[in-house]
Amino acid sequence: MIRVGNTLQRLRKAQNLSLTAISEETGIQLASLSRIENNQMTGTLDTHVALAGVFGLKLSEYFAEYEQDAQQGAKHRSGSEKPSGRAYKRLKTAILGVLDNQFGVRE
Repeated sequence: MIRVGNTLQRLRKAQNLSLTAISEETGIQLASLSRIENNQMTGTLDTHVALAGVFGLKLSEYFAEYEQDAQQGAKHRSGSEKPSGRAYKRLKTAILGVLDNQFGVRE
């Protein structure tokens, strides 16, 4: 599973935002945000587009933040899997495909 929760929490705290404030701004249910932040669910692409917007990031920048966090976390956790599993690759390919089709953004 893609674990974006740590990135969401880091970005949220850096901007001194509560989950409630993010929920109100994006329309994403508070329970969903909490589950994403606690790595209990990943959320949809639309969810992450909205979250990126809250933090003033392009979607590609938002996922670059996640990728950086995931790589740093893998260095600190013994036996942990780096973000290179099939699910990660499928999500990355899907996101890059959407970005390329809609915005001409390439990796």
